[in-house]
Amino acid sequence: MSTNRLSQPHPRRRFRLFRFLIVTFGTAAIAHAQPGQSPTADASFRFSAGSDAEFGNVQQGEIETSSAAFSTEATRALSEKLRLKLGLSYQEVFIDATGSLPVPDSLRSAKIELGATWSFSPQVSVSLSARPGISSDGESFDGDGFHVPTMLIARWQVNRALTLFGGAIYDSFSEDEFTPLFGFRWQASPRVVVTLGAPRTEISCELREGHKLFAAASFQGGNYHIDDPAVTPPPGYPSLRDTEVSYREIFLGAGYAWPLAENLSAEVEAGWMADRRFDYNDRGLVVKTDGAPTARFSLKARF
Repeated sequence: MSTNRLSQPHPRRRFRLFRFLIVTFGTAAIAHAQPGQSPTADASFRFSAGSDAEFGNVQQGEIETSSAAFSTEATRALSEKLRLKLGLSYQEVFIDATGSLPVPDSLRSAKIELGATWSFSPQVSVSLSARPGISSDGESFDGDGFHVPTMLIARWQVNRALTLFGGAIYDSFSEDEFTPLFGFRWQASPRVVVTLGAPRTEISCELREGHKLFAAASFQGGNYHIDDPAVTPPPGYPSLRDTEVSYREIFLGAGYAWPLAENLSAEVEAGWMADRRFDYNDRGLVVKTDGAPTARFSLKARF
């Protein structure tokens, strides 16, 4: 593993942006070709600046991250009560580190989403979804990273302004295999919406049709299989081959969304990355960094 990746030349980053744009247009084409109702395609790119990193309470170098994410989905109503969903997603996190930090060069995730929603009434529904796919470091993106995160969630529309939801996520790669979920969506006024939940909590204000100002706290990350021989542990720790790492970043930011065309919108966000860490759960090793500035740009297409 390179010991000075933060000093890499800019062409590598331009290549990342080029790949982001290519896959963005490809994702939009796939979504448009999907049969069913309300197909969508989303693509985003986020950059979080470098900051001091440590493990064992000792500073060991710096880490900078950038990520590209793409998703597309379509839904189809089979009856008044049953709706099915099919989706595809891909995310890659690029990790630039200095020193001998035990982190991979990249993390990748490619998944299919299969979901079903059953409406007991106009106010109450239950959704079950499974996301089979591969989540691994970039050097060992193979079947060892295959897992099937599953989510069960119930929604209750209390009234026209308030909707509550709760449920759980199961992931065999996570230290806590079951993670509870809860939250709400509150239409505080005709133009103001408050949403509490994971992976995003947001308050937004619609300035005019299609134009939205927002402040948000959001989460990026997941659980990945690691088997890159270049990721070497510090002295006193066991090997990091054939294990799992939980990666996460927590962001606080504000931004603006606006329409580019009839079915295409853009969104920009800037703020602070408050927490970034790589947790090797069963090796007792956590690499974490200080906070840093962060920015995100995304495109959303609806067909």
